Amino acid sequence: MEAMPYLANTCIELVGVFPVTNEFGDAARSNVPPNLSCRGPVQTNTCKQQSFLSLTVAGSSAEEVVVVVVVLLIAVVVVVVVVVVVVVVVVVVVEIVVVVAVVVVESAAAVVIVLHVILVVAVVVVVVIVVMR
Repeated sequence: MEAMPYLANTCIELVGVFPVTNEFGDAARSNVPPNLSCRGPVQTNTCKQQSFLSLTVAGSSAEEVVVVVVVLLIAVVVVVVVVVVVVVVVVVVVEIVVVVAVVVVESAAAVVIVLHVILVVAVVVVVVIVVMR
């Protein structure tokens, strides 16, 4: 790159063998090889300096991207908290039912049957909650 100092602070785009022009059809740089389109100060839509936050839909500002990312992170946290709360509630209910079943029925087979029914109902409830969100 030392032999091409005119490429130092420009945005380069490979465009085949087309001539180097700006948006007015004029030659953008006279000393650029014809297979490179050098769009430095012109900043056309096809070649812009991009940062991490601007790699989005054309026209989005960095602030808009940050807002969207923050909103998405908050939504993910809310969903995770809701799922954790549902799982904790289901586990507590299952524990209570198992204790009651052991005390009342005093039969291991009955406890296993009740436990399976409760787990199936809990899975259905969790699936319904997730789908409705």
